[in-house]
Amino acid sequence: MSKLILFGDTALELYAHLAARPSDSIAFRGKPPAETAPTTAGITYLAQLFPWLTQPAHVLVFDPDDRRQKLARCHVAPQSVVESPLYRVANGIFVPSPELALIQASRGKRLEEVASLGTSLCSAFCLAEDSSTLLARTPLTLPTDIAKVSDGHRDVPGCAHARSAFHWMLAKAASPRECALGLVLHLPPRFGGYGLPRPLLNEPIELTEADKRLADRSHYVADLLWQKQQVIVEYDSDAFHLTSASHHHDSVRRAVLENAGYRVISITRNHLVSIDEMNRAAATIARALKHPLRFRVQDFGQRQTRLWTTLGLGGR
Repeated sequence: MSKLILFGDTALELYAHLAARPSDSIAFRGKPPAETAPTTAGITYLAQLFPWLTQPAHVLVFDPDDRRQKLARCHVAPQSVVESPLYRVANGIFVPSPELALIQASRGKRLEEVASLGTSLCSAFCLAEDSSTLLARTPLTLPTDIAKVSDGHRDVPGCAHARSAFHWMLAKAASPRECALGLVLHLPPRFGGYGLPRPLLNEPIELTEADKRLADRSHYVADLLWQKQQVIVEYDSDAFHLTSASHHHDSVRRAVLENAGYRVISITRNHLVSIDEMNRAAATIARALKHPLRFRVQDFGQRQTRLWTTLGLGGR
C-alpha cells in the first residue's frame, strides 16, 4: 500500500488539530520506504480525512524524480530524515515528529514566524475540526526538545532557522491570543517585540491557607508570570461582557494575588487590536518589571507592524 508522508507546514497544520502526540511509530532504519510518491487517490483520501488542510499539501518523498509531479509540493528527504521514525495518524498517512515538522517548515521563514509556529506547537490547546473551537491538550513538545531534536537534523533545510528561533518560543499558552501576547512582549525589538524577559505561561500559584479559604481553591493559574519580579499579566478577552458573578470572582482573584505580593496587570482585546494601546500597556508592564524598554532599531515601527501582521493582530 502506498504511504503519504506529510511534511513541514502541512504536518504542522495537522498537529494543530491533534489532542495528543501520536504514538504509533514506524522506523525505516536508514532504508527509504517504498511507494511514497503521492497519487491522485492518496491526495483525494487526505482531503476527505482532513478537509481543513491547505492544498496543495506538502509531502515527503525519497526519490528525487518524485519531486517533479504536480499533485502535491514534494520535498526530498535528507539522510537524517530517512533515519527518523514516522507516526501514523490514519491508514497510510504519516507525519514526522512535531519537532522535525517544525524544522522542515522553518525554511524561508522569518525568525518571528518560526517562533510563532513553535509557540503554537508547544501550546496547551488544539483546534477542533471546525478550526474555531479550542480544546485543551498537553503540549506536544517543548522549546528545549525542539532544540535537542534539531541537533540531529542539521542536514534539513530550515534547521538553522529553528535553532535560532527556539530561544524565543514559549510553552503552555492556552489560546492563540496568549501565544501572540507572550511573543509580542518577549521577542526582541529587532523582530518587532518589546524585548521583555521571558514569562512563564499558565503557571500555577499556590495560595496560603487563609487565601485558599477566601478564594475557595488551592491555587490560581497566571496567564503570564514573571516570578522573580512577582508580576502577573492577565489576558481578559471578555472584560466588557462579564456577569456580576464573574466580576466578583475576578475581584477576589486580584485581591488574593495582590495580598500575596503580586502586581496584576490586565490586557484586554482592545490592546491586541491597537499597537498604540499595546505600547502604553507594555510600558506599564516594563515599569513593573523594572526593565526599561529600549528600541535601538531605526525602523522599529515597521518591524512591529510586520510582527503584528504575522501574529494575526490588529494595527495602529
